[in-house]
Amino acid sequence: FVTATGKGPVGSYAINHQYILVSDSNFDALLIVDVLNGSGIVATIALHLADLNPPTDDAHFGEGEDDHMKAFKYWVDPTGLASCDECNYIYFTSQKEPNLGYLELDRPLLQ
Repeated sequence: FVTATGKGPVGSYAINHQYILVSDSNFDALLIVDVLNGSGIVATIALHLADLNPPTDDAHFGEGEDDHMKAFKYWVDPTGLASCDECNYIYFTSQKEPNLGYLELDRPLLQ
């Protein structure tokens, strides 16, 4: 079983019998997870610029109104998602405006 907690519902899309695409608002990303081999996250699609990542060496991260906390307002916070076998795009929903996003891929997820 897989459990998820966080800001809201977590969406998942079965790519095939081995891989699923999961939306994760805590990381502001779409994650591809290998459910067959138990190897966990095999790919990440970040939905924000790298300079909007929180610092890894800040023990007080999340406290106050510093620049990194203000950067979170630019995160997408994905919750649901949809695609199809032959599609080279992913639609995702968000708790922020606009509530529907679109991400074009180089090739369909199934490939």
